[in-house]
Amino acid sequence: EQPAFVVFPENIPLETLRFGYPSVAAAFAKLPPQTRIVSSASIIGGDGARRAVARITAANGEILGARVKVALVPIGEYLPTLFQILARAAGFSREVAYFQKELRHQPGTSTLPLPIDRMRVGVMLCSEAFAPSVFQSLAEESDWIANPASMSWFQGDAGYARMYERMVRFIAASESVGVAVAQVDGPALIVDASGAVVARKRAMRGEAVVVGR
Repeated sequence: EQPAFVVFPENIPLETLRFGYPSVAAAFAKLPPQTRIVSSASIIGGDGARRAVARITAANGEILGARVKVALVPIGEYLPTLFQILARAAGFSREVAYFQKELRHQPGTSTLPLPIDRMRVGVMLCSEAFAPSVFQSLAEESDWIANPASMSWFQGDAGYARMYERMVRFIAASESVGVAVAQVDGPALIVDASGAVVARKRAMRGEAVVVGR
C-alpha cells in the first residue's frame, strides 16, 4: 500500500541513509519510489547561518518543499539576552562566544503547510509542539501535521514521553487535525483528529519512522 507520507525523527535527513541507521534504511528500501518523506536537520546555509529546516523529499532525493523552524529552544538553539549577560558575568564569555558563532540558529517566519500531492502537511518541528501560535497556524491550513522530533535532554524520561504524547493529542483534538510523530528515543505516534492514538511504537535510537495515511 502506498503511504501518504513517512516521517523521520528529528535530525535524520535523507542523506544520512548512506552512512547508517540500518533500520531506517531497511524500511526505506521497502517504500515505493513515489513515497514522500518528511525529514529535518540543522543546516548551515550559504549565508553562514544555522537553521533547523524541515523538508518534504521525494524518494529520489528531490526536495519538494521546506520550512525553517520558527519557535526556537532557548539555550539549545539560541541564548536569551539575560542568560548571555549572566553567563559572561560568571566567567563563561568564551563559551557564549562559541555558541553564538557555531550553534545559534536563525528562526524562520513561515508556518504555511507544505504540499504532498493533493494533501497539505504542516510540519511542526520538534518543540514547536509547545508553541500554540505555531501549531494553531499550521493546523488552520493543513490536512495533517507531521512532527519530526527528539527527546533531546529528556531521553529515557517516561514522564516527559507521556507529557509529550498528551500535548500531541491535545493539539490533534483542539485543532481537529491528525498528527504523525517520529521521535528519537521516544514514542512514535499516529493520532487522529479526535485526539485518539491509532498507532504507537517505541522508537529505537534514531531508527523509527511513522507512516501517515
